[in-house]
Formats: sequence, structure tokens, C-alpha cells
Amino acid sequence: MKYKIGLLILFILLSIFVFFNPKNAMDLEIAKFFYSIRNDFLTGFFKFITTMGYIPGYIFALVVLTIIFIRKKNYLKIILPYLALGISVLLNNVVKMIISRDRPNPLYWLMDEDSKSFPSGHTMNITCFCGMLMYLIYISNLKYKKTYMALLSVFIVLVGISRMYIGVHYFTDIIGGLLFGSLVALVSINVYEWGLKHGKKKCKEN
Repeated sequence: MKYKIGLLILFILLSIFVFFNPKNAMDLEIAKFFYSIRNDFLTGFFKFITTMGYIPGYIFALVVLTIIFIRKKNYLKIILPYLALGISVLLNNVVKMIISRDRPNPLYWLMDEDSKSFPSGHTMNITCFCGMLMYLIYISNLKYKKTYMALLSVFIVLVGISRMYIGVHYFTDIIGGLLFGSLVALVSINVYEWGLKHGKKKCKEN
């Protein structure tokens, strides 16, 4: 509980800061850094990463999850990350409308976007989704759990960096996405575990 409360408090404080300081010096300086390191290789790499942090990546994950869990006929574990993802997308859109922060200068964009900036949808959604995947890996009997979880963690970070490199998000957008995405994942995990416990209890009573 304390982790969820901590994440919520940090996100609220960051949201207040961003609301009253949409173009703060820290964000602008970090943005300048990412613009300054652009080259053909990094541009291609981060465009690929940011694309995989959206629909193509989720489709790939769906295929992998289906292969892993279909043999055990545990269909809930296939759809669980997508249920959490749906909640994340909905909440992200709500907060974007409330904060209504404009994105960085379009002159620096390497890809087009048409929504508001805070929090980063890509970062929040992939954090929530991969967080659920890490949970499923943790409770599974798969080998090399730590390796898979580490790779997912690295991917989350790369997606966040890609959004700044491409020029469509500020640093605080990314941190907001990480905080809120982690919070949604933790709450989703708690609800899932409560459901399992409640279901087992009812089965014993019957």
C-alpha cells in the first residue's frame, strides 16, 4: 500500500509542478541535449523503439503470451496485461485533458503527434503493460526470470528516451508516465490477486 500511496503523491506533485511550469528550464535543457545528439543511427533506432512501444509491440506481446499460456489454458493471464493497458490508456487521456500541456516545439519533431503532452502515453502505457508482464513472469515457472524482467525494464527506459529524442515529450512527461504507469500496474496486480483469493475462497465454501 505504501508504494502505491508514494507513487500517487509523487505523481500529483509532479502534475502540479507541470501545470504551473509547463516550460520549465530543466525540461528545456534536457530537450536541447537530446536534439544535440541526433544522428542517422540514433534516429533510426529510436524511431523503431517508439514504434514498438505502440501497437506493433503489443501485437508481438499478444502472440508470445498466447504461445506461453494457451497450453495451460490460462486465458486470464493472456488478457490481464491488456485489461490493465486499457485502463492505463483511459486514465492517460483523462490526465492529458486536465493538465493540457502543449508538446515541445513542433520544429523539432521527428514524428507527428496530435494529443497533449503530460504524461507521456507511450511511457505510461508501456510501463503498465510491461509491469504486468514482469508480474506474470515472476509468478510463473519460466527459466531466466530475472533476465526477462531486466529486458522489459530496459525496454521501458528506451521507450521513454525515444519520446524525448524524437522531440514530442519533455523529461517530466516521461517521469509522469513512469510513475502513473507503475501505479496502475500495481493496482491491477492487487485487484487480480484479490480476485484469485476471493475465487478460491468461494470454491472452498461450495
